[in-house]
Amino acid sequence: MKLEINASNTSSAALEWSAKGYLPCPIVKGQKNPSTKIKEWLASFSEQQIEQHWEDHPEDDVALYCSNGLVVLDADSPESQKAIEDLETKHRLYSNLKVQTKKGVHYYYRQDAGLKIKQAGHSTENHPERIDIRCGNSYIIAPPSTDKELMVAEIVPFDQLVELTSAFVDDLLRHNGTTPALKLKFLPTAAPKKNSLAAFQVDNALAIRALIAELDPDEGYSEWISVLMAIHHATGGSEGGLAIADDWSRTGGKYKGYAEIESKWNSFTFNADSSITMGTVQRMLKERGFDANQLLRNANVHPSNGCALSKPMVNQEGVVQALASNEFPHQPIGGAKQLAFAPNSSLPAVAAISKRSHFYPSVGQEWDRNFDRCSLSYMVTATRWESQAD
Repeated sequence: MKLEINASNTSSAALEWSAKGYLPCPIVKGQKNPSTKIKEWLASFSEQQIEQHWEDHPEDDVALYCSNGLVVLDADSPESQKAIEDLETKHRLYSNLKVQTKKGVHYYYRQDAGLKIKQAGHSTENHPERIDIRCGNSYIIAPPSTDKELMVAEIVPFDQLVELTSAFVDDLLRHNGTTPALKLKFLPTAAPKKNSLAAFQVDNALAIRALIAELDPDEGYSEWISVLMAIHHATGGSEGGLAIADDWSRTGGKYKGYAEIESKWNSFTFNADSSITMGTVQRMLKERGFDANQLLRNANVHPSNGCALSKPMVNQEGVVQALASNEFPHQPIGGAKQLAFAPNSSLPAVAAISKRSHFYPSVGQEWDRNFDRCSLSYMVTATRWESQAD
């Protein structure tokens, strides 16, 4: 016999979830796409809104937004389910609200404001033992939606959910192959933020496209949605970012059309401190054996600002090309001389360091890049000559 919540319609269920302290939102039946813009839905969230929406769209499923502190651990395999149960046993902390899914079980918890935990998704095929995490600006499909059934007698009020501990979360992150956040007694003074992929805007589309090109949109839903969220964060949810997300998604065989991408895009809420950024894409690339720095280098992208260089760094013959003066990294400042180009030469020259000495770099140039800095080292030969002025 089905429990009452599992037998009820989604309209009644959404109202009950709301009454118990959760944030229900409508989802297209049998899918994972919101049927309305989440940001606008939450801005005007009310019982009347819930009633009106499901009166107009009675077939919609219901999801729970996690921004109120809800944390759901998603076990899609026997291995990940056992891993959660082992963690619960070790920490004597057991979920009191569980949901049966088509593939496994959802374990519901809550977090306090000081707990550090981020959303995470993994490929069940590649890592069946890893545990997906839904929290923050994400949502989870809830009963009585398609293939979701409550495993307990009734909905547990949100404030009565079992609260996660930092020790539990640390072990969870280690199990998933992630290093727990450092716990500092004294917080260091925040340094000015450097340019990084997390700060890329729409004019840095070349860099974003270069990085996501090596990722497969068909690999798995968690991977696909993480890339879309990273693009959304990097471009501020702009139309240009949506175009990048759609272009990348259509390279996969599972692509269902622009409407699906737009619907998913509009469900995201921009948050400058989001846990899913282009840094997430960088880690995904590393896990798959790609060097993000090299991908940027191959795409002729300036690493410190994400913009295209005015000319390729290496020509067709493999010879390093000179950079324009405004593209040189680490130009000397203060009283030092600026780097300049020798007239009619394809090699950059260093201006006179003293009245009597000039230095010219040889052809060999070695680049050391990362997302926050770029250094250029030269193999130089010194030619000393007397100045005509003397």
